Amino acid sequence: MTGMRISEARNLNDDDITIDDDAGDGSGWVRVTDTKFGKSRLVPLRPTTMTAIRRYRRLRDRTFPVPKTTAVFVARRGTRIARSTAGNTFREIREAAGLAGGPTEPAARLHDFRHSFATNTLIGHIRTGGDVDAMMPVLSAFLGHVGPEATYWYLSNTPELAAALAERIQARGGGDE
Repeated sequence: MTGMRISEARNLNDDDITIDDDAGDGSGWVRVTDTKFGKSRLVPLRPTTMTAIRRYRRLRDRTFPVPKTTAVFVARRGTRIARSTAGNTFREIREAAGLAGGPTEPAARLHDFRHSFATNTLIGHIRTGGDVDAMMPVLSAFLGHVGPEATYWYLSNTPELAAALAERIQARGGGDE
């Protein structure tokens, strides 16, 4: 996952994605250019994400051997995917998976993946002993935020985040109460 906005993912072109040959692990980078605030940024891609992108591209290129667009993500006609198509497709997948929500829990939204990315990235950083304060500007850059103030709103208080923080406090000798 990348934490990109829906519009940023929709606007990606094939040449925006690069394999990091220096890393040697199949990871890569995505250059995000059509952003909310008009600034471009580089976002790292894990090897598993790169594998999924390569598989998708092979399927897309077999389905549409003569490209109509340079877009990474295309609709049924081979053209750049529209925002409404992305939302409708996610809704269909969500409902087929039985995640339609209910009276006490709202249905998952495509935008929620940005929140999950922010929270899970921070959890991983905490579990590897990273400095949370130092990570926040980096996480803000990944998300395309101007600063950490906006990023804090994206963090969800999950049991995993609470556990990671509790483990950190215990490791430092705190939390004896």
